[in-house]
Amino acid sequence: MNSVETVADSSAKAADFRVVCALAGPFSGHELPECDAVFVADGGLAHMLRITQNGRSLSASTPRTWQWTGDGDSISISLDDACRQLAEAGIDLSCHPLPVDKDLSDFGAALDGIFALWQKIAPEKSLRLFVLGGLGGRRDHALCNLMEAADVCARAGSFGARAQVDFRDGSHVPHSDHTALAVFTGEGTLHARTGESFSLVPLRGDTKARIEGALYAGDFDFTRGSRGLSNVLTASDGCVRVHTQGVFALALAGADASG
Repeated sequence: MNSVETVADSSAKAADFRVVCALAGPFSGHELPECDAVFVADGGLAHMLRITQNGRSLSASTPRTWQWTGDGDSISISLDDACRQLAEAGIDLSCHPLPVDKDLSDFGAALDGIFALWQKIAPEKSLRLFVLGGLGGRRDHALCNLMEAADVCARAGSFGARAQVDFRDGSHVPHSDHTALAVFTGEGTLHARTGESFSLVPLRGDTKARIEGALYAGDFDFTRGSRGLSNVLTASDGCVRVHTQGVFALALAGADASG
């Protein structure tokens, strides 16, 4: 079975401000990554309600106050009922409704809150964001979610901070509690089995990057967007690492990929 995951040793966790954000796209995972804060964007509430039905999914360190924001157009339960159900699991849901007519997505609004909280609580740390249900649904939504993630990374990079946004989506890997795609600046990491294919794509800013743990390793300039297509992971620890001052996407190749 494919086994894609991000670096999660204790030293990495200590250096990161870790946030989970649930969106309304497909997601069949049953676990929350260890985190310092939890945000829910509109219809992502359904995933969180399902996850909390299994008490084993919430570790003792999981924050007990979650932030919900959205315009309510993709939820099938009233917020009052959702709050009651989460309260039974020991979760306090703080709700921040948005107007239906707005100039940003629910995810974009959640990211503004996440960025502000990171800078208020732990600006000395790197930002590590785990997005549940951000891919695999509507293509326009998935594209906008990727660009919103790129924007957060660019904002972090503008003052020399490292940020990585891990998208976890069951339609891309058999084990949906693992990462299929990461958007990052500074250093990006992705775990897979040795011999698996991945691609590296520049999104914003500097197109130069250094790759470690891959068949094609070294320093490259990705001025052509497809230059980083179909590399192969070779590292014995199953981790590919990329260092850059720009914003890149690091993606595991799907089984049905072609091009």
